[in-house]
Amino acid sequence: MNTFQVPCLLNENKVYLPQVVNKQNNNPVEDKKVETSQIIDVDHKIVIILHTKDVNNEDRLLLNKFGRVRDLNYSMYNIDLNKLECDYLLVDCRDKLNKLHITRVKCDNYNWCAYVHCFEKHDPIFQDFKDDINVMTKFPHQYKVAYKCEFDDVLTSCKKIKNSNCLLSLVSFLLNGAASILKK
Repeated sequence: MNTFQVPCLLNENKVYLPQVVNKQNNNPVEDKKVETSQIIDVDHKIVIILHTKDVNNEDRLLLNKFGRVRDLNYSMYNIDLNKLECDYLLVDCRDKLNKLHITRVKCDNYNWCAYVHCFEKHDPIFQDFKDDINVMTKFPHQYKVAYKCEFDDVLTSCKKIKNSNCLLSLVSFLLNGAASILKK
């Protein structure tokens, strides 16, 4: 049985294109060497998730699908966060030292979101720290996205459709019903 080897197409930043048959002459066109540039990282920003409740394993698995996850700990305080090899940095804001350290970070270099309990959702605990921060009570498991950039947009987007208030919906329903009865 003969073995078949696939030649390496990448060699010293040069891509060797296979021979292609010219349709006019039926002669193979000679191999062309095409220079490739190094892959440029597209404005990669770490998503910093400030949390006041525990992140369970299911949520960690969701984050791991789209990148590397790390928890902020005391050994990282003197390291530039861009040098950490992670895509999602979990910061427990119940720890005073974590809160103190994260307030010293330049906000524009990172994407931010907060993961809190439902009773803390409307509490402006992060308003003094950052103006536009998406505060969520659960991770977006229901969104089916294929790319990391789309998932990051879902995590950090403040322009979500909010659920309507039940009391206001009931009052609106009654007022619209009364208005339609009075018209008749």
